[in-house]
Amino acid sequence: MTAANIERDEQGSRDWRMLPAAISVWASCLLTWWAFDVMLASDGSGEAAGSTKVQGLGASLHSASDGVTTPLRMAGIVGIVVAIAVAAAAAAMVAQYAAMVVMRLGRVSHDAESYESGSPGRKSRGIGAYGIEPDDTMPHGTKPPGSNLNDTAPYGIGLPGTRPHRAGSHHIGPYGLALRGNERHVAKPSDARSGLLSARLSPRWPLKDGVWRMTGMMLACLALLGATSTWCSAYIAWRDPAMAQARTSPGQRIAFMRVNTPARTADIRQADCQADATLSMIGDGRVMQSSSHAVRVFASGEDCRRIAHGATMQVLGRLEPSRFGKVSLWMICRSEESVTMIRAPNPVQSAVNTLQERFLAVTDSLSDQGRVLVPGLTIGLLGQEHVVASGHEAVDATYAGLLEDRFARSGIMHLMAVSGGHFVLVGTLVRRLAAYAHAPRWVAAVMASGAFLLLSALVYPSDSVVRALIMGLLGAAASLAGRRSQALNALCWTVVSVLIASPAMAYSYGFALSCAAVLGIVLFAQSMARRLRTLLPGGMADAMAVTIAAQLLTLPIQVMMEPQLPLLSVPANLIVSPVVGGATMLGLAALVAAAYSAKLSFALAWAASVPTAIMERCAQWLGSSSWAVMPWAEGWRGALLVAACEALIALAMVVARRRRQRRGMSVGETGTPYHRRWLDPIALWVRQVPEAFGSGGHGTFRGS
Repeated sequence: MTAANIERDEQGSRDWRMLPAAISVWASCLLTWWAFDVMLASDGSGEAAGSTKVQGLGASLHSASDGVTTPLRMAGIVGIVVAIAVAAAAAAMVAQYAAMVVMRLGRVSHDAESYESGSPGRKSRGIGAYGIEPDDTMPHGTKPPGSNLNDTAPYGIGLPGTRPHRAGSHHIGPYGLALRGNERHVAKPSDARSGLLSARLSPRWPLKDGVWRMTGMMLACLALLGATSTWCSAYIAWRDPAMAQARTSPGQRIAFMRVNTPARTADIRQADCQADATLSMIGDGRVMQSSSHAVRVFASGEDCRRIAHGATMQVLGRLEPSRFGKVSLWMICRSEESVTMIRAPNPVQSAVNTLQERFLAVTDSLSDQGRVLVPGLTIGLLGQEHVVASGHEAVDATYAGLLEDRFARSGIMHLMAVSGGHFVLVGTLVRRLAAYAHAPRWVAAVMASGAFLLLSALVYPSDSVVRALIMGLLGAAASLAGRRSQALNALCWTVVSVLIASPAMAYSYGFALSCAAVLGIVLFAQSMARRLRTLLPGGMADAMAVTIAAQLLTLPIQVMMEPQLPLLSVPANLIVSPVVGGATMLGLAALVAAAYSAKLSFALAWAASVPTAIMERCAQWLGSSSWAVMPWAEGWRGALLVAACEALIALAMVVARRRRQRRGMSVGETGTPYHRRWLDPIALWVRQVPEAFGSGGHGTFRGS
């Protein structure tokens, strides 16, 4: 085992230690939201008359009375207790780490004193790479007689050779073998626990208990931090004046807000468009109160064209709890002239809004499928969701709805959302340009970070964009520091940071789907592709491996959203995978070109509509089949059932693989057993026929 392999294994172990941290933070956030809802629901007096069922925090807030004091006292007490627990866990973690550092420094000082006093067998060794002492009891540069062992490799692994040792001494010999005098045996974890291996020679086992204690403390600290953040966020939202007014006396209000998303077609029939915003003040016109709650605004007619991303608006409408969705407050404008712009967006946001409008205007000249799919693939906003300006013809609603349903049934609807694929394409392009220009490493990292920030500003805001942006920035930071990027580690840190900063993302389906897809690809895609290459060509094997790996972890979440299983998602993704990258790059090029030339932008958009036509045909063909989807149990029961089925299948595959390995390998034999592939006879025939007849037809098959 080489040092590179050991370092790769250690990097992987750090990745795996961060995965439980991300899971614990996510679970603590969900449990805290649930506990807060249960507490309010149990203390409330039931749903108000005539109210509709709402989801998440809004359900409890809608049913709880404003005079309830028990949840407030409990929230304050629990918040203080959790904060104290977090502080205690953090202090214990710091103390543990400080103790380990002091012990290490004390050992180094003791070694130096032994060397100065001339103690036998205790020459100064110093501290090697990664703070690990080299395994060498002899003076530096000397070797015992008859030994061909030069030095100990990194991490205490001995190089090939032998070395005599004192009787009763225990050291690490070649390839991790522990030497006991003139004996040798394979080092085992039990040896380290029993004190057989020297602490200074085996850096992993003596630190194992301390490292895992620190890891457990870190998990507890992060989980408590996530719970504290979630509880405080829920408490602040429950006490917000806007939420208090919505649950006690819903009705007409005047609100000042900052718009966070572009306007898009509404999800309800009472309005034409919708946009998400953050409140700054709300009231009845006589008494105004400060607020920081998120709200979804619904407007109609000309008011839709007054809503601008990044602008500060004054809105007059009915404030009420949400009926569905993640945003817990709705504000519905019943009449026109209800939206007034107070402050225009900043110059940068205004330029982005203008660029998006020009691009969408260019795509209006494409065919129906191009109008729907090219904007969706490029910026994450389907053509029918765009609020069309006056004088322009909207996309046929019937065709757009049917096409969207076909994409969902065939399992390729994820292509219409901006995700990590866009950032991977842009990052690859930037790195290649930097390499072609022989740019320094820091220049390439800065260019990649700037490209990621620009891309996130140009596309429609979504939770998957947040995940992809943070992971991209972490990868650029790793490149700037001269370290290789670790996708699993970056994903875990992204989850932890996002959930602590915004606990509401814990119950976002978009964020969960994006994280689950990346996790499945990182964990399983490479091994699946390696096995599928024995049956399929390389490109097809890689595409199928990525699709299956992503489906493994996203399927339970999809079942919670829609109780059905997409049976044809794998073949559908295989069909469209060769054209997705090209269509995305052409769409992004058309978006950038819209700032300079409408004709060039239209040419690029039309070129992007050619690959999207293939996607449309694939979705219409596979999605229209009666067996494209299979009904499934709904809710969390269906998700658990899917996860259980996947776990059983994985267990059966592991057991079958181990049985094949035991049958194919004799006792004492080393190496990997050979398993014949179905293409091997054909490949052997193709390779040996030219050899057999290459000498005038008198050759023979090799090996016959």
